[in-house]
This record gives sequence, C-alpha cells and structure tokens, in this order.
Amino acid sequence: MTANIDGLLSVTATDRYSKVHDNLWRTLNDEIDLPECDIYSYNPDLSSDPFGEDGCLWSFNYFFYNRKKKRVVLFTCRSLSPFSQWYCEEEEEQQDDMQF
Repeated sequence: MTANIDGLLSVTATDRYSKVHDNLWRTLNDEIDLPECDIYSYNPDLSSDPFGEDGCLWSFNYFFYNRKKKRVVLFTCRSLSPFSQWYCEEEEEQQDDMQF
C-alpha cells in the first residue's frame, strides 16, 4: 500500500513529494503505528466519488485503522487537470500566499 502511494505521488508530485516523503511517513507511523494497522481502500466510481468533481483525473482514498489505539486516519489525494476551474483557483491562492 505505501508503495502504491509512493508510486503515484513520486510520479505526479515529483519534487514536492520528495521533500515531504520521509517526514510524512514518519509522522503517520508515530501517530497510528502503521505496522499495527488494518488498511482499507475506498474505490468509488467517478459519479459517487466525493472528490470526483470536474477536472479530477484520479484520486485515491485509504483508511488506516489501528484497533489498539482506537485511531483512524483517512489518507486521500487527487490530481486535477490544469485546465479545470479548481486547479486554476488553487494556483491563484498559492500565488497569493507567496506574495508579501
């Protein structure tokens, strides 16, 4: 499962993902103890996917459940087309955040 996530994010988010990779997995493991988790994937069809709005190219959704710690983590990610309205709005927000 972590290999699936790594594969998708390494290919699509390249430099951004490589900068957060180690810290992301270390933090998840510290909070939920990944080896002790049951892992579930949620694979909806495009029409019932809550993240499947116009412009969404793909998404994935994993639930990590640690019964002993009574914790659940939802790990979800999506890729938007650069031609979608949502993508353009997010880019504008990021540029606004970077201005001083």
